[in-house]
Amino acid sequence: MSRKKKALTLSGKIIAGIAAGSLTAGAIYMLGIVSLPTITRAAVSSEVDTSASSSSEMACIGSAVQIGSDPTNPLGITNVGEAKISATSPAGTTLDSFLLSRTGIDEQASASQPKGTTLDSDERRTSALAQSQMVSSDTMKGLTASACNQPLAESWLVAGSTVTGSSSLVLLTNPGNVTSTVTLTVYSENGVVDTPGSTNLVVEARSQRVVSLNGLAPGVNASVVHVQSRGGKIAASLQESITEGLDAIGIDTSTAVAGPSKQVSIPGVRVGAPIAGEATDDHEHDLSRVLRVFSSGESTSQVKVIAHGPDGSSEELGTFDVVPLTVNEFVIPELPEGVYTVTLESDALLLGSVRLVTAGTVSPDFAAFQAADAFTGKTAFATVSGPNPRLSIYNAGPSPANVIVIQGETKQTITVPSQTAAPVQLTEGVGYTLDSTMPLFAGVSLIGDNAIAGYPVQSPSVDADPVTVYTR
Repeated sequence: MSRKKKALTLSGKIIAGIAAGSLTAGAIYMLGIVSLPTITRAAVSSEVDTSASSSSEMACIGSAVQIGSDPTNPLGITNVGEAKISATSPAGTTLDSFLLSRTGIDEQASASQPKGTTLDSDERRTSALAQSQMVSSDTMKGLTASACNQPLAESWLVAGSTVTGSSSLVLLTNPGNVTSTVTLTVYSENGVVDTPGSTNLVVEARSQRVVSLNGLAPGVNASVVHVQSRGGKIAASLQESITEGLDAIGIDTSTAVAGPSKQVSIPGVRVGAPIAGEATDDHEHDLSRVLRVFSSGESTSQVKVIAHGPDGSSEELGTFDVVPLTVNEFVIPELPEGVYTVTLESDALLLGSVRLVTAGTVSPDFAAFQAADAFTGKTAFATVSGPNPRLSIYNAGPSPANVIVIQGETKQTITVPSQTAAPVQLTEGVGYTLDSTMPLFAGVSLIGDNAIAGYPVQSPSVDADPVTVYTR
């Protein structure tokens, strides 16, 4: 089989679940159960705004991991390689970080471990971390990149598959000082999945727990995972890797999003050169471009999908019927090479991601691009080490927006017209600050031979959930 044909075959297997061989499904450990207290009388309560809290943690997920690689310990977790972390902070000061332990791994190199850092309220707008890893092993191959995110009490993972040949691991990272108890609810193309063992998952303070989605929900072609925690907040991610027979082809890491919205913006969708050598109507070629949509509503709704291109143009990709509480997938039209922002509009609350496959001279790779939250004022992001990084800044507002892009002592003002995405060439491995008086969305993407990855720029106030306080 030629490398180009293998790339096309992978495209079909990623979406339609036609693959051979699979990684060993992992185990789900029950580490403890916490009972909720019973309230027997009415209580007086008030909500406290935490958006200006003095400090908050951020978590970097660490190196790629796998379950079952050791034949003597089929349920054991092992690290694969090392991740590189990029950081940005005011005046170039060093961000102090601390190591997090991985449950189930006793000895590990510090470069492989998850890491956390604590930022005060001002630093959250001018400091950021991100990580990347070019993985090349017998069971994993490709580029994976993600921003180091703030933990949330409730979040969603819009990625993953557990069909034969796909391995999906949920990474639950707790950078705080309070133990967290997590519940995972998994949705598939057939609706909610019965997942015994997905409740009361204990994640100790300053640690990461790895849960095999293949073990929780085997045979799922397309998944969405709802993550809810009690106690400490959780920075959730999903690592997916693909194998075909004995070949490792493709890896991606998706970080969780805060929640559904009627207007979803997915910036930084990176389209590479078309997969050549086959007719454009080849089915597997089409399956290299798939939109994943989930609705939390109660009835079928419609979603209008538009791609906003790098030259100021826009193209309607279609209007699709979305079945609620079910993972819906749609093939989208082929787009010219470039970086895009894909928007979803609906009367229902939606989650969405765009999954793309790129061909390489050795093997293909894939990436699931995730939605971003709008930011206003200053927000920081770090560009990871990787090929050809670019930023896509999208303006959903009714009038043009000016955004200042700051890198070190260099400042660049960019005007983003209404309903338009502006591309910005980036330097790998450095940090940037964006400053805008109007709400904007932004995402980073990378692409090269045998590599594609991307991650959204996170709003610094995304975790500013109010806390309910009960008085005696």
